[in-house]
Amino acid sequence: MPPLLERFDAADELSLHLVILPFPNAYPIFLENTRKLPKCKALTVGLKVDAHSIKSSLLHLLKQCGGTTKMEIELIHHDAPKVSLCEYLHCPCVQQEMLKTENVTLDLLEEVEFHFFTGSDEDVDLVKLLFMCKKALKKMVINVADDVAISDEVHEKIKSFSHPSTTLEIGGPSSHKRGVCLCKEHDWY
Repeated sequence: MPPLLERFDAADELSLHLVILPFPNAYPIFLENTRKLPKCKALTVGLKVDAHSIKSSLLHLLKQCGGTTKMEIELIHHDAPKVSLCEYLHCPCVQQEMLKTENVTLDLLEEVEFHFFTGSDEDVDLVKLLFMCKKALKKMVINVADDVAISDEVHEKIKSFSHPSTTLEIGGPSSHKRGVCLCKEHDWY
């Protein structure tokens, strides 16, 4: 993938479906392979993280995409253990400098749309992370996974992060996005 991405300086839309495998060297490879992304107006990120930190992975991608005006995030959930092995092995994904939002410049970002949101602590943390990077988004849409009902508590948490001028829509099923995916039968999910 990196040679292909490096051939383009800009794109109107960029859709990345990334899998970071649960191996110690997989995260540094992910960092290297995504260090130079084309500038894009619209970015769709489908990120399946089997063991590494999804927050630091998303922050890394955001640092590369400062000119993006619209971002869609497809959350791919699984039952694999999260970052405990990474903490033990001192993987870069759990290092504090990877979680800093000061280096993320999202001046042009206006709209963020989540798909397959479950209301888990990890999902809510991603919403909070985006509002830490860009407080005054014009619009945030959170489409929930088909089999999930979002609690009032999760609604209130998300509202507490958002700027008063941000239009916030929470609800709506995500199943319509599956028809957009170019993957054969969503094998990568």
